[in-house]
Amino acid sequence: MVVKGIQDPEDANHSVELGAEGIVVSNHGR
Repeated sequence: MVVKGIQDPEDANHSVELGAEGIVVSNHGR
């Protein structure tokens, strides 16, 4: 599972606990 749209480090940690294998970080060119 890959997660997109994480904005908070705590959400990233929770995603990993739930089985995420990756997190996509992007500023969409801004």
